[in-house]
Amino acid sequence: MIYSKELINEIHELYPNDKYMLQMAREGNYFLGTLLDNAIPVLSSRVVLEANSLEKLKELILSIQRKKDLYRMWAREKNNFKK
Repeated sequence: MIYSKELINEIHELYPNDKYMLQMAREGNYFLGTLLDNAIPVLSSRVVLEANSLEKLKELILSIQRKKDLYRMWAREKNNFKK
């Protein structure tokens, strides 16, 4: 598979220190989806309680949403590749 530049850039932005994930994206590895899915954090009550401000909580929620959106982007590209 060949992933879009948009997907690769988003991975680089959301996971800047994950060289393995970025390498998988550049190589078009199908199992990138598994890594992306497993990397989406869960918004647990503990995380909510540890957020020391509403702004921090909002940042956490937006980060989780972007990671979910990234996984959906991967899924669309995977489905388009099969066609």
